[in-house]
Order: sequence, then C-alpha cells, then structure tokens
Amino acid sequence: MVSAQRLADLGYKAVSFSLMAVTVGASVMLSVRVYHVFQHRKDEQQAGDSLGPARD
Repeated sequence: MVSAQRLADLGYKAVSFSLMAVTVGASVMLSVRVYHVFQHRKDEQQAGDSLGPARD
C-alpha cells in the first residue's frame, strides 16, 4: 500500500506539472496571437504605403 506521504508527493507533482503545462501552453498561444497582430499591422501598413500619397 502507498503511504500517505508518497501519495501526497505524487499529487503535488501531478498538480505542479499540470499547472506548468497550462502556463507553457498559454504562453505559446499568447506569443502566436501577438505575432499575428504585429504581422497584420505590418501588412496593413505595407498596403497603405503602396497606395501612394493622396492628391486633392
């Protein structure tokens, strides 16, 4: 039979690992989102620059 201390250690490690995995996953998703936002802004700026200056 598993002792209470061993069970508590395994539970702690499992919770710690799951929180770490969630943190890493959220960081990756945030990084991808920020990359897409900046890429979209750059594309919009390039599209605006290619139109040339406005004339009266």
